[in-house]
Amino acid sequence: MNIEKRGKSFRITICLGFDRNRKRIREKYTFNPPPNLSARQAEQAAYKYGIELENKLKRGGSVKYESLSFNQFAEIYFKEHAPTLKEYTAVQYKDIYEKRIKPYFGNMRIKNITALDVRQWVSSLERSPGSNGKGEISDNTKGVFFRTLSSMLGVAVRWDIIDDNPCRKVKTPRSKKTAVKALQQEDFDKLFAKIDSYRDKRAVITIYLIALTGIREGEAAGLKWQDIDFENKVIHIEREALYIPQKGVRVTSPKSENSIRDIFISDLLLEKLKLYKVNQEKDISDIGDYYQDDNYIIADYDGSPVHASTIRKWLKAVCKHCNVPYVTVHGLRHTYASLLIANGVDVRTAAAQLGHSSPSLTMNVYANPQNEAKRRAGNLIADIAKGKK
Repeated sequence: MNIEKRGKSFRITICLGFDRNRKRIREKYTFNPPPNLSARQAEQAAYKYGIELENKLKRGGSVKYESLSFNQFAEIYFKEHAPTLKEYTAVQYKDIYEKRIKPYFGNMRIKNITALDVRQWVSSLERSPGSNGKGEISDNTKGVFFRTLSSMLGVAVRWDIIDDNPCRKVKTPRSKKTAVKALQQEDFDKLFAKIDSYRDKRAVITIYLIALTGIREGEAAGLKWQDIDFENKVIHIEREALYIPQKGVRVTSPKSENSIRDIFISDLLLEKLKLYKVNQEKDISDIGDYYQDDNYIIADYDGSPVHASTIRKWLKAVCKHCNVPYVTVHGLRHTYASLLIANGVDVRTAAAQLGHSSPSLTMNVYANPQNEAKRRAGNLIADIAKGKK
């Protein structure tokens, strides 16, 4: 290795052996020391940098991207890798990068980012205001930001831009697990005792679909009439409709491979769907050419997929109308899972209906305790005790 001072910088020449013609292979690099160093310190820094480069090259490493900034990497990332992600995820990553990652790491050389830099960035998030400019960023949200950074740096590792992901050496911001509220059996019964009297039939059929199948709101919004097999009593889940900021509602493939599934449904839901279809066809006829019929079951007044926020408003209004505690759409999904398990459906079957990859996810996350099941358990243990007397 040879180091030559050239003005304020150093030229480092590293010998990597000989080629097949016995010609010496040399690699040349420029090192710019920090401006606050003395001449002696700058020389020592250049020597240290040269040793690290030489060792790295001899191990087969790459220094091609030595001066690549995070901004430059991000430009490549969003051009080359983001299109392979689901559109919603790509948009979310881009937004998080622009607002939370770029201001801190953007001008840093990506190869120079250390675990300490990541840890200090996480600490800076703790002092940052929330997205509305008020309050604090929640632990869950900090976890999302951290995982986005880690995912981007993980791609940099796979592309041989960096040797290791510094996020691996930093503890992930702890997400506070908050229990999702589910309806108890008695409230579930009250919901369906009164729901049919609600004024908006689109809201009614939407709640029937989610509560009696456990589908996600995006899956409900993406359902088309051809997805209903009335003869075999099956709903095919093949797409979902999601709102993507600045782009509107987009129809895409489901969340995962397991989400593409067939759900067996009840005679009750089939009859409700048949009746709703008759009413919908009459409404479409009355609207005329303004309605662009793409065969969606739950559609806006122009025939386009309904917005997720509309489904949430409907659910809130229906819960109030039926005098039951308000639960989110996700809470209805939890209710579905809990009631299945509490009434004896095996966890593997419940997981298949929900589109889960693992029965343990269904049991650990979605199976909210049902009071009636707990009462049966209490009575059972009492009966056992009596039998031993």
